[in-house]
Amino acid sequence: MNQAARLGSVSTWVLVVSCVLFSDAIQAAHAQLVPPLGCSTTTIDMKLLVVTNGKTEADFPAIKQILDYLGTPYDVLDMTLNSAGVTASMLSDGSCHGYYQGVIFAYGAYIHTLPGMSTLTDYEQAFGIRRAAAPQHRPRTLSPNPKMNAHWPVNRPSDGFLCLPE
Repeated sequence: MNQAARLGSVSTWVLVVSCVLFSDAIQAAHAQLVPPLGCSTTTIDMKLLVVTNGKTEADFPAIKQILDYLGTPYDVLDMTLNSAGVTASMLSDGSCHGYYQGVIFAYGAYIHTLPGMSTLTDYEQAFGIRRAAAPQHRPRTLSPNPKMNAHWPVNRPSDGFLCLPE
């Protein structure tokens, strides 16, 4: 796949993920969540956390580009600079204020290797945060049918695309 087509595919993926993470339906679902213990209500900042490992992933520039284009506030957690990974104080104030609306992994396999992943999972469950991970696997060859190539990364777990509700 040429670079322009790949960037278009990844940009479309990030745009869809951003819309899903910030959709009204998600906000309505958050209103129905039981707040963390000791909280009558929760406050969640409208910001995303993007997890990378050295900003070297093929998808990272496209993720950054589309988030910047949309004006979406985000922070980057670079695992090469922050070897401690995710900490509870990075995600919330420890009670009722969450700092991130959603999490995007620049490479899907990081959900298995990120230090502090259990802390992130606990935060996601407590605050009803969504997670999206870029595809882990790309097809080795493309179909001769261009229509098939345009659709390969869209929500097909066999291709490694993950969009997890929790």
